[in-house]
Amino acid sequence: MLILMNIALILRTVFFPLIRLLSLIVPALKDRAQFEYENQLSPYSESFNKVGRKAEIAFHFSSEGELEIIRPIIDQSLIQGHYVELLFTSPSVEAKVVKLCSLYPEKVRCFRMPLVSFFPIFFGHNNYRWQSADKLLMVRYDFLPELICMKPFLSKFILFAASAKSSSNKDWRFILKRGIYQVFDDIFPTTKEDESFFRSKLDTRRVKIHGPSELRSLQINKRQLQFNFHQNELHHALHDLIMLRPKRLMIAQLWPEELPFLQTQKLISKVSSGELLCYVAPHRFDSAFVAQLRVGLEEIFKDQVPIYFIAKDAKASDVTEISKQSQLVPGVILSCLPGILCELYPLFDKTYVGGGLGKGVHSLLEPFVAGSQIACASNVDRSTEYDIALSLGQDISIINSSVDFESFLSKDDYKDIDIAHFIEDNEKALIGLLRLLEITNA
Repeated sequence: MLILMNIALILRTVFFPLIRLLSLIVPALKDRAQFEYENQLSPYSESFNKVGRKAEIAFHFSSEGELEIIRPIIDQSLIQGHYVELLFTSPSVEAKVVKLCSLYPEKVRCFRMPLVSFFPIFFGHNNYRWQSADKLLMVRYDFLPELICMKPFLSKFILFAASAKSSSNKDWRFILKRGIYQVFDDIFPTTKEDESFFRSKLDTRRVKIHGPSELRSLQINKRQLQFNFHQNELHHALHDLIMLRPKRLMIAQLWPEELPFLQTQKLISKVSSGELLCYVAPHRFDSAFVAQLRVGLEEIFKDQVPIYFIAKDAKASDVTEISKQSQLVPGVILSCLPGILCELYPLFDKTYVGGGLGKGVHSLLEPFVAGSQIACASNVDRSTEYDIALSLGQDISIINSSVDFESFLSKDDYKDIDIAHFIEDNEKALIGLLRLLEITNA
């Protein structure tokens, strides 16, 4: 497998001039090249190797969700005073990575993976030369050749949050995938089903398969328990608005194609009577996307229920004014306030999570940890969080029509799930992983 990956890197090097030329004229490649060029400009991307330091551990992740999965490990490493390197693939997570670097400017360095600009002899375009740590922890899916080929230079190579959900694990492509998995020293699966899959498919004499863990639950639980709405004037006003009604429904990460689910007289009557507060959080906040949702909601609720809009730059006074209006005339809240959805879930009895009509449902773990009753559309095949919630006894309603949504609104026979053991098990898993990584005082 390492031979194949090295061949891939050789081919990347041979075609570097062509890729470089295309990146000057093809818009998508041009954007990617500009993103990667930040490795040359940002002080947070200066390699520890250049100043004679050595990081304790390097992490690779692609998305914001993957960063959150391993955030407890990163935080503990920094608390213990270690130097840390963050390698990431997607521009979507850049802002959070840079913010973390700014909190620990001497301890953290970040590197944008050079998909377009990779070249083996250039320092800023090559993770081999840039990375100083001899331990690398990868999250999930991005099995890039330049990462897999790091194996001979590492004392520990760990795959975390491994999942059997990928379609390439179920057909002829698994022949290649199996070879990649067996490059790792340790694999930490997400669910018990994932653990069984890897134990049955891999040579456990070569790679150690650990028990399942979901460390993001620790971050979610911490955020929801410690968040104080009264420390911030805007959040205080938002809390007062949400708590106006005895029952509360969150429509989270909503996409326009899911709007027909809401076209039910029961929802309209519950909101218009003041019995239910309906809070809608779009999946995206760009103006065209939000406008499409707003028009769709207005068509559904017509003149019976107003749509109150909270802009992403809203002030506390704006939210307070909406509270006053909503007390007089109950309505639907369409909110673009960023970065607070996780903390809001504990305030809601029921939550519909969007994305299940597209590539896959969005995060179910946040409302699950909050104790909210959950519903989503049917594309849950790739969601390990769905499997985790079901395995712990959570009843998740699958919505295929407005009739299903109406049934979800009427359903009151949900049982409370005690997640204390789930959180405790994940805390133990974190401690075990820190010991494996030889993080001091773990």
